[in-house]
Amino acid sequence: MALNWNTKNVEEQSFVWRQISKEEYKSENRSIIPQTKMIKNGVHYEMTKRCHCLIWSLGLHLGISEITHHNYDKVFNRMYLWERVKSPNMRQENPKTGKSEPYYYTKDSIKAMIGLSTNGVILSKKEFLDGMFNDYII
Repeated sequence: MALNWNTKNVEEQSFVWRQISKEEYKSENRSIIPQTKMIKNGVHYEMTKRCHCLIWSLGLHLGISEITHHNYDKVFNRMYLWERVKSPNMRQENPKTGKSEPYYYTKDSIKAMIGLSTNGVILSKKEFLDGMFNDYII
């Protein structure tokens, strides 16, 4: 099954899309996973890496298919556990050192994405925890 998502209900679209140049839009993708791009009213946009990685996390391993006002704490808690046990899903360049560093989602960064939805898997708390720890013999 293909992973589908909807970002139209995210109130602050700047968390979803970043404006890019026409040259960036036409350039080849340098990422393992292609970034989603679009043109709206003649302006070129690319999905932010934070949004892109969050979509994949919701769809594949957090077991929550959408972020709402009622569950963003739960999404954050699962992401927090996942990032500490498995590893963060993305990296970003530290502007001071120029080095790539892990990016950890904050509760505010999850809250900013309220309205994001996917057709991803739904997991109970037990299924989520079992899936997270299934690589470890304990």
